[in-house]
Amino acid sequence: VWYLNDQTKYIDGEGVYLANYRNLGTINFPAGEKINIKQEILPTQNNLANIIISLKPSEPIELNLQIIDQSNKSVRQQVIQINQVFSHLQFLSWEFDPIADSKNQLYSLIITGNSNNSKTIFYTAEPKKYDGGKLFINSVENAEARIIIDWQYPVENIWKTIIQRLAYSKPGLFNHATTYIILLILIAGI
Repeated sequence: VWYLNDQTKYIDGEGVYLANYRNLGTINFPAGEKINIKQEILPTQNNLANIIISLKPSEPIELNLQIIDQSNKSVRQQVIQINQVFSHLQFLSWEFDPIADSKNQLYSLIITGNSNNSKTIFYTAEPKKYDGGKLFINSVENAEARIIIDWQYPVENIWKTIIQRLAYSKPGLFNHATTYIILLILIAGI
């Protein structure tokens, strides 16, 4: 999925874009249960700068978000308070300083918290619909699902990024950036 968001100056999304996915699964954390999720992500570009998480808390909740690298070193961390609760799912957008060398580096997004009086639901997709890696719930691997998250990068070269993303998402002949370069040359020459 690629898109341009003029407000935050982000282009390009990876992970699972919820709007294009119809069969949602859920992981439920009942009131009083500790939330402990580890979702691997694999950025294909440098400057990872935003992660969007799909969830539905039934009460205000505080979540600890952390990105760790393969050596378990914390790369980014923040505590986020969700004060406004809706009857439908919410998108929690976590913006942070870009990770300059994120391209092809396996990271883990760690989500922890205590559901206290709140039932908290995280939305999931099938593993084949997800661009990243494995999901662990309470340190146990879940091979059937992946948390629906989207990760984004800031705009650098808009045309290069669009060509990369078109090539990434199209089959056959349109699966190569060269095809788009040739098409752009032909269109510009007309």
